Parts: sequence; C-alpha cells; structure tokens
Amino acid sequence: MIRVLIADDEAMIRSALAALLRLEPDLEVVAECADGAEALREAARLKPDVCLLDVEMPGLDGVEVAERLRRNVATRCVVVTRHARPGVLRRALASGVAGFLPKSRTADEVAAVIRRVAG
Repeated sequence: MIRVLIADDEAMIRSALAALLRLEPDLEVVAECADGAEALREAARLKPDVCLLDVEMPGLDGVEVAERLRRNVATRCVVVTRHARPGVLRRALASGVAGFLPKSRTADEVAAVIRRVAG
C-alpha cells in the first residue's frame, strides 16, 4: 500500500482528488492538508510514502514544503500546479521534488505518477 498525503488550499480540489485516489486499490490517502504548515506537521507525524503538494498555497508553498521535507522526513514529493510556469518548474526541481504535474491531468495519470515516484 502506498501512503499519500495531499496538501492543497482549495478544499474542493483537495477532497475530490483524495476521493478519486481512494478508489485505487494500492493507494491510501493518510492526510488531507489545507496549507503547507499542516502538511509539514502531518508528514512528520505520519511519514507518508508520497506527498502531493500544491505549488501555490498561502504561507509555505508546495516547493518550500518539499525542500523542508527532503531535509527532515523520508518522503518523496510531487508538486501540482494550475499554472506550469518555467520558473516554478526549475525551482521545484531544484528543491528535490520527484515529480511535477499540471492540475489538468486525470486521476489515473496522477495515480500512475504516485506509483512511479513511490517505486
């Protein structure tokens, strides 16, 4: 079972993605976080295999969360964004994220990326 933490400040997107990923037989959504600070706390507590982080969140954004998790928690991070600007991609890759996805991807594609990153 692959344990997944989702962090997105948009409640509808966060809960819809969690519901869709819960339909996958090999994925377990262990936390749904509304911001980066909560994602850091829950990742430290739960030690998920993969964190799916929205790039644009108030306070700590997904890239900042990924940087901190890389130093403090053994988890892999995938960042998602609505606007895949080149500067954001470069910053995310420099932070050590294992994947980068536009929010326009299907749930099946997101699940496949989570599996690859966890593997």
